[in-house]
Amino acid sequence: MAMLPIGHIERIELYTKRYSEGRDIFTGNPLPSIEYEQREETEKRKAETAKRGLPNKHGFNQYVNNEVSS
Repeated sequence: MAMLPIGHIERIELYTKRYSEGRDIFTGNPLPSIEYEQREETEKRKAETAKRGLPNKHGFNQYVNNEVSS
């Protein structure tokens, strides 16, 4: 396993917290309303895609609790 720079994990945790709160990950300032709306739309699309599952050569799989259902 590669060694991570000191503070790397802490920085990732900080960026994750800021992102989840709808703030700029680098400055911590609130996002302008247009950027916040775009972020919310992106999160909705990601959630919808996760519900459908990943595409494969047969179409889309449905995932329920990490199990494939038919």
